[in-house]
Amino acid sequence: MRNRVGSNNPSIAQVSKLQKQVESANSEAQHFTVTLTPDERKKSLKWRTGGDQVVSLVARQVERYEVSLPGISVDDMNADLELATRLAPLAEAATEFAQALTDTILQARAECWWAATAYYTTLRRLADANPTLLAALEPAVEFFAHGPRQAKPSPEPSPSPSPSPAPVASTTNGTTGTTGSTGSNNSNG
Repeated sequence: MRNRVGSNNPSIAQVSKLQKQVESANSEAQHFTVTLTPDERKKSLKWRTGGDQVVSLVARQVERYEVSLPGISVDDMNADLELATRLAPLAEAATEFAQALTDTILQARAECWWAATAYYTTLRRLADANPTLLAALEPAVEFFAHGPRQAKPSPEPSPSPSPSPAPVASTTNGTTGTTGSTGSNNSNG
């Protein structure tokens, strides 16, 4: 595996400074942002690309024809559009930043795990001849023993305690539905 990350690590101070800047930006943005519940996100009306032109058209026609609806105003509608338009570039930048961090963490963990498993495999083979090393590796051996497993087949259902139904009568080809014998129905009873 190619070493793409880990050779230019930020200091703890640098990470702390960036974290404080992100937290500060988040705190400052709370004056004009909301956090929705998963249910609210699901039920929210979804914006369509090009909607800004439709909003402008509707606003002009509402004003032209002096349409009014209780609890709804053109000014609020336009303010909502303006807020979404202003915040979109910030959200895009934050998403790109979060994605870069997530990708870097994923890559660093992958590279780290690749090296750790390579070393573990070698040490585990050496431990076969070295009881001290085997004892030292015991937590890792136990960890790997509890790793992902293939799904076990589900157990067969136990036979029902109730009596089984009588065999099915012969079909047109001369076999019964349950016994597999030909000719007459071989029920015991």
